[in-house]
Amino acid sequence: MKEIEFLPKTMEAEMLVDPPGPARKSIPHWFASMPAFKGGKPKVDNNGEGNSTVKMCLPFADSFGMGYIQSTWADMMVSQEDDGGLTISLSSSDPVLMDMRPETSHKIPEDFYQQEFAWHSQWIPKVPKGYSVMYTHPLNREDLPFQTFSGIVDSDGYYHETDANHPFLIKKGFTGLIPRGTPMFQMIPFKRDDWKSNVVAHDSDHYLRATKVRQRFWGGYKEMFWHKKTFN
Repeated sequence: MKEIEFLPKTMEAEMLVDPPGPARKSIPHWFASMPAFKGGKPKVDNNGEGNSTVKMCLPFADSFGMGYIQSTWADMMVSQEDDGGLTISLSSSDPVLMDMRPETSHKIPEDFYQQEFAWHSQWIPKVPKGYSVMYTHPLNREDLPFQTFSGIVDSDGYYHETDANHPFLIKKGFTGLIPRGTPMFQMIPFKRDDWKSNVVAHDSDHYLRATKVRQRFWGGYKEMFWHKKTFN
């Protein structure tokens, strides 16, 4: 099993900020409480269609457990000013959680406030040689009132970061509390393999394999192809 280390930027970070934890411990309540089947019981209609929900979709569910989550360590109140600008109030500013960027180098989509912000990371990952870390918005968390940008850091050699700022935007129209413990971003380590693409001719066996999976109303992919992913 590979090992990832999280290094605190400062003594204050070590004392006051919870380190990143396995992403599976941050599964949102709306997904955890979702029934596996509409109506609560498995059914199949006259067309052979089952009533499973996205809770039964392993590719979707797997995304919640990939890698590690850094969560906020202070309450964050978002208020809109009369001129349309935003005011951000934090319950604690030590260590610093986030700040506003004075300007942005790109066009912000219209469904976000026209202001860029940055999360401050207080724990820096260190991974084995040949591995990198992808930082991204918590996967499938469109329910969050912000959108964190994605980025990749070669954290096998570069883990001495002192700024570690991760840009994010706040959704237009949102005001209110972003409570302590809200997932800020997801960190997924991966091996830096070299790849090349290749286009191949159609293979009728592919259809037959897919048909075999569909011989079950649900669970075929898990039984035949799925592999458990472990992040502790």
